[in-house]
Amino acid sequence: MYKHFFKRIIDFVVSLTAIIILSPFIIVITIWLHFANKGAGAFFLQERPGKDGKSFNIIKYKTMTDECDMNGNLLPDAERLTRAGHFVRSLSIDELPQLINVLKGNMSLIGPRPLLLYYLSYYTKEQARRHEVLPGITGLAQVHSRNALMLSKKFKYDVFYADHCSLCLDIAILLKTIKKIFLKENIGEGGAQVMENVDDLGITRKLLKYGCEYNEISDYPRGKSIPSIYPHALYYANCRQAIVELVKKYNISRLWIPGFYNYEVIDYIKMNSDCKIIFYNDSPLSHSDRKNLEKKTFLKDDAILRINYFGFRKYRNNKNIKALVIEDHSHSLISEWAQKSNADFCVASLRKTMPIAEGGILWSPLNKALPEKPNKTKENETLARKRVEAMKLKSDLLIGKNKDRSYLKKLYLETEKQFSTLPCSLISEDSMDIVKIMDIAKWDKIKKRNWKTLQKSIKSDKVKILQPETDLCNPFSLILKFKNHSDREKVRENLIKRQRVFSLILWTIPDYSAKRIYDLGECILSINCDARYKNDLEDLGKRIQSALNTI
Repeated sequence: MYKHFFKRIIDFVVSLTAIIILSPFIIVITIWLHFANKGAGAFFLQERPGKDGKSFNIIKYKTMTDECDMNGNLLPDAERLTRAGHFVRSLSIDELPQLINVLKGNMSLIGPRPLLLYYLSYYTKEQARRHEVLPGITGLAQVHSRNALMLSKKFKYDVFYADHCSLCLDIAILLKTIKKIFLKENIGEGGAQVMENVDDLGITRKLLKYGCEYNEISDYPRGKSIPSIYPHALYYANCRQAIVELVKKYNISRLWIPGFYNYEVIDYIKMNSDCKIIFYNDSPLSHSDRKNLEKKTFLKDDAILRINYFGFRKYRNNKNIKALVIEDHSHSLISEWAQKSNADFCVASLRKTMPIAEGGILWSPLNKALPEKPNKTKENETLARKRVEAMKLKSDLLIGKNKDRSYLKKLYLETEKQFSTLPCSLISEDSMDIVKIMDIAKWDKIKKRNWKTLQKSIKSDKVKILQPETDLCNPFSLILKFKNHSDREKVRENLIKRQRVFSLILWTIPDYSAKRIYDLGECILSINCDARYKNDLEDLGKRIQSALNTI
């Protein structure tokens, strides 16, 4: 009777009374934090799972500013924590606004603390029982060691509370909480870092399992490498540099590019050459672009860029195209089309499909003259070292050695931005060492097997899985096409927040593009299924299916 009736009445009366009595204090703290946070606001809202796993927005005092470094990344927590924030945390009153959650019925005064949404996927059936009751501002686990309690023990206390909730137990927890606050016992800063320190179940490591950036991989297959397939190729820091060098060598005055393409690359070409960009109609949904291209009238110094979207396209013949042809094979380096190509030149980004820090390749199927070999540059060597460091840190994080996610994220974001400002550079030695020995065919074979397994496990009439033109094609990733932008964003948010699957919007198409191209860009999502995932496809498929079930 208490658990299902009287407990809610007590929560409502006590929270309402507390809000009224403490309102002057709450107003003062709110104003103080507002100014101390330099305009970042006094409150912090975050979605958390409540009773039966249903989400709600938890309300806390915001104790840090939103200050960023010169690259736009948030400064470390220690640098953003204000004096006012430290004071609020030291007294544990950052949880005070949760009285509003209690008043609304999202929370109780006493109960298991609500953790992050995406932890839900990792609970055992027994651990998930902590959600049989409303989450609380304080709970049985908190009075047994606050932030220092190991996660496995914390879950046991939470389940015990769900089974033995009573008025006497709630009073005992409340009295112990008051004692700990006044004695300042085991009061820490909380947050992700503390969570990782007490995570003896490995949940925080599992959260990074599915991601877009490669970690350091040493067990890749050795054998037939890219240099043995394209023996006369040039290697650059990235693919965009190869395109610009071709533009310069052959004095290309107009470059025809598909409307559906990477606009960061397009901006780089514009910034580093005098070439005019002309868009033509092509996208992943176009079954054939040959007739359209053969009918076009090209000028003497024109060139056209063709792309094997997502590795889904079979061989394309360039025989009757009256312009210099450049093909982009970034999504499938050794496809049938790439290896049988009769284009003037082929380019590809290597880091999209191989576990390397950076790299781009340029070769000529017709043995035409290539630009001069690029020089090794200090800028690219520095960038490559940073990305190798980030890949190693991610590997350590996955096995629990490293716990500094903020620095890892900073390295990736910082180096990603630097690609657009690099001078023309030779690929780094570390990346080239892998390119020389990695068996790209075996790597692609695993990826293709993964793609087939993954796409078979997903059943939904709300989304279309884009398919290759023939079985000889080697898909780049699982490409989901949604009926509208809203559905895509809802699924993408669920994948990130609940499933912890980092899906990609490969290219952001600007709104000045053709409407059909723009609309397609707003409805597509890419999910990696490359060879680093070996025994994880069943789990990944369930997560994707769970996210799709939300629409």
